[in-house]
Amino acid sequence: MMNASDLPDSLQRFIQDNVPTFQSVEILLFLARHPGRKWPAGEIVEAIKPSVFTVSAVKEHLVHFRQRRLLAGDFDGGFAFSPASGELQAAVDELAVAYSERPVTLIRTIYALTENKIQSFADSFRLKKE
Repeated sequence: MMNASDLPDSLQRFIQDNVPTFQSVEILLFLARHPGRKWPAGEIVEAIKPSVFTVSAVKEHLVHFRQRRLLAGDFDGGFAFSPASGELQAAVDELAVAYSERPVTLIRTIYALTENKIQSFADSFRLKKE
């Protein structure tokens, strides 16, 4: 079982609030490595190879990150990394370090945090005895 101290608390909170999957990390970090450039979804799919992404999945992640104020843009002009605050920039920098130095820990953390969300969602549909 993952120990809560495996990644900094600030990064765990960022992941819990902003990162739905490990694939989304790859998309976000790709855009962060190219600040200022706007990317259409199809070009992101091509550029991230050999990872396998569909254009529709990339579009979902782009909208997700734009809603969380990490990206700017739209489907017509493309999306660019544009964190709305220094705090978001620092969190993405921290995410990049974990991605390059501790990828297995990062994957486990994302899975553990996502698993909790999925279980909580599933539990909301349980029939309760009255």
